[in-house]
Amino acid sequence: MSNESDAQIKALENILKREREARKKVEKKLETFSREIYESNEQLRAQTAQAEDKQTQLSFLTGLAAETWKKDNFTEIISNYLERCSDFLFYPVCVFLQLEVDYKVNYLQIVQSKNIDNPTYQTVNNKAIIHLFSQLDGFKLRDAFQQSPESQLLNLTNYMDNTMKVTKLPFCFLYAVPLYYLQQSGENNIGLACFFYRDDKNISINKLQTIESSRSTLTLAIERKRADKKLQRQIKELEEINNTLEKTQQQLVETEKLASLGMLSAGVAHEINNPVGYVKSNLETMQEYLESLKRVLTPLNNQDTLDQKALLDLWEKEEGQFLLNDSESILSSSLTGLERIKEIVSALRAFSRMDNHDLEPVDINVIIKNALKMLQNELKYDYEILTELRADKQILGSEGQLQQVLINLLVNAKHAMPMGGKITISSYADKARVVVKVKDEGCGISPENLKDIFNPFFTTKPPGEGTGLGLSISYSILKQHHAKVDVNSEIDSGTEFTMSFFAFE
Repeated sequence: MSNESDAQIKALENILKREREARKKVEKKLETFSREIYESNEQLRAQTAQAEDKQTQLSFLTGLAAETWKKDNFTEIISNYLERCSDFLFYPVCVFLQLEVDYKVNYLQIVQSKNIDNPTYQTVNNKAIIHLFSQLDGFKLRDAFQQSPESQLLNLTNYMDNTMKVTKLPFCFLYAVPLYYLQQSGENNIGLACFFYRDDKNISINKLQTIESSRSTLTLAIERKRADKKLQRQIKELEEINNTLEKTQQQLVETEKLASLGMLSAGVAHEINNPVGYVKSNLETMQEYLESLKRVLTPLNNQDTLDQKALLDLWEKEEGQFLLNDSESILSSSLTGLERIKEIVSALRAFSRMDNHDLEPVDINVIIKNALKMLQNELKYDYEILTELRADKQILGSEGQLQQVLINLLVNAKHAMPMGGKITISSYADKARVVVKVKDEGCGISPENLKDIFNPFFTTKPPGEGTGLGLSISYSILKQHHAKVDVNSEIDSGTEFTMSFFAFE
């Protein structure tokens, strides 16, 4: 019986031992599993936190980039940058400054985070920050960025001015980001974004690395805005220069026009005096004819003593029929003379108008005829003028300006043939354009001078005989009329100017 009890006890002990070993294995597996679960959770939390950090960083960078390019000027870019960096870094006070070449600090812009709950930061005001900068050694600070142009985390105690009494610093660390280097007097003004920390506990290297990543965006935006501002300033200066040039050009055009008027005045006066002279002579003759007719017609007032034979004899004596016939010729001649004066005055008025340069539909043939009327006295003796005016379309132009161009070309043609010669003026329509040609048989223009004839003040005439502005102004006028200009010339054979205008449909 005792042996059976011992066997049962032995069996139970073996079972208990196996259960204990099994329990230990299970507990060990459970411990391993729990540890794996814990490590997995910790890893997941770390990955989640890392993902959140990455998302925060990405949101900061994308938001900063988007907002930066929307800003209109440098000040707005900097303010937006400081505010976003302040919120992103959470604790620091953000300051923008420009470190001048003379080591002085200029242009302070200060932003404090709205999220700050640290009493140390809440008690810091702008006055305290400005006072802090007054204690900084500008030479050391500038030298640090001259040696390394990258962002730097600085211990402020190493950059205090030893010549000044150092008060208790509200901050111990400065993370400075150089946003630009502006050249001045051979050296650079440095634009710094500064982030101040009370201690190193709040410094996040990852966040500072993100701030460093944003620097290129800010630097590019600042350079772009500076370039835009410079471009706008240059555009404004160019507009002012262009306005001045336009005024000067217009003054030159009017001066040249007045010079042409002065040159033509004697000839125009002669052309007007001729018809005025014979109209005056005709009127004096008509006055004599009227006296004769009065003697013939006066007896008709007294019907009682009217002697028809005596009246006929008086009519024959005073040559009454001749007086009537010749009076008709005189009146017709006078009207022709007055019409000639009217045409000359009209051409002169169109040429001399200085207040209207608007382009309007004009007949180039009429303008050519008016120019010839203005120059009739200059050209009528030794020059043969051939006209072939076949243009049947109008152009958009200024009558006075185009007349000035034609007068300049005709006067040049005359000067090219001092002993006289033939000048041919033609006009014709060529599809959508109207072509005008002025050709002379003069001395021609050498190839080396041909390329310069439209340059201001260039002239081949002797001193005192030309300003060198006629062709230059004519070319400018033609360009304003969107005309093409071609010149063909041969020495001792002559010159032909071809002007091609858009037809007005």
